[in-house]
Amino acid sequence: MQGAVFSEHFGGATHFRIVDADLATRHIISQTDEQAPEHVPGAFPQWLAQQGVKAVIVGNIGKRAVQLFIANGIPVFVAQAGATPEELVKLQLEGSLSEPNLESCCPGHGHEHGHEHTSCGH
Repeated sequence: MQGAVFSEHFGGATHFRIVDADLATRHIISQTDEQAPEHVPGAFPQWLAQQGVKAVIVGNIGKRAVQLFIANGIPVFVAQAGATPEELVKLQLEGSLSEPNLESCCPGHGHEHGHEHTSCGH
């Protein structure tokens, strides 16, 4: 996210909204905003895994970053900019967001328990 707006490019996120949601009821339990670590290649997927994130919602993302999330056991879901993080998490909980097609990920961006932690970059 940039400010409180969903970032169109994952690598440009300055903060992440980490959401704890109940999978059974599809309701958001809590939310926190965390400042992103310094953006160096591969840092965001590892850092989010350390935060206990179980899924990530992104706009545009590089192929390598998707592969790093997959290696950390974190599925990636694609969303359009313009929605709030809460709206995006609800869409993901409803199964309305799709996983990225690795062939259509941003070219040239090689950098990169009943509850589920989901992160939206902003």
